[in-house]
Amino acid sequence: MYTDSDLKLAWAAGFFEGEGCFGQQFYRAKNGGEHIYPRMYLNNTNHEAIQKFHEAVQCGKVYGPYQQRNRLHSDFWQWSLTNKSQIRKLTTIFAPYLSTRRLERAKELGIVPLSGFRNDRVGPLN
Repeated sequence: MYTDSDLKLAWAAGFFEGEGCFGQQFYRAKNGGEHIYPRMYLNNTNHEAIQKFHEAVQCGKVYGPYQQRNRLHSDFWQWSLTNKSQIRKLTTIFAPYLSTRRLERAKELGIVPLSGFRNDRVGPLN
């Protein structure tokens, strides 16, 4: 039997599959060096959906609203996660629900789901 938390995470995985992205965040240090971090993020004009996603995954941050370049388009919000260990845990939870294309992109960025994973054994993301 599935718990409410299981269902929320499955919904969040589907939402991420449709709206989310694996990418990289670039930072330039004061000494001129550059740092590159993996990143998970999703943008959406529905603030309630972004909040629901954030509550389901219990990690990352919500930013916005941001104005679109075309003023005829609605404002949008962004959920973003840059903590590598949390990205790995969340990717592991989402893995059964993600497309091959998404999982390959995660692996390209060095985000490999944990092996031998079971939802009830990962524990909190924070």
